[in-house]
Amino acid sequence: MTEYIGANLISVSPGEIAELSNAFAKVVRALQDLRTQHDLTWDEALIFMALGLTAFCPSGAGVRTKAVSASDIAEVLCIPRETVRRKIMMMIKKELASKTMGGFALQNFAEWVRVAEALAR
Repeated sequence: MTEYIGANLISVSPGEIAELSNAFAKVVRALQDLRTQHDLTWDEALIFMALGLTAFCPSGAGVRTKAVSASDIAEVLCIPRETVRRKIMMMIKKELASKTMGGFALQNFAEWVRVAEALAR
């Protein structure tokens, strides 16, 4: 099915639109749940998930974590480094993240995994 939306021509079936809408709704629900449980803003929720994304490293014994800088997360999300730093400092108070000598680290691994699993389903 071809539709004109504004000046753009797209070719997407109604089933594909429904599938895409459901996938996006799942992302919103998972992040909204994280926000509600920990009193986070949308950007704090995204920064928390990006912290985990950049902190986990595969290793021979499974998965290990590393400290990441505010700049690393800012680069992933294309937002200012100072915004990331300020938001992570709020997450430290909520015991979701911690400050290390090398930057920042996840403190609540279980919460990150819970949200990541909800996004993957």
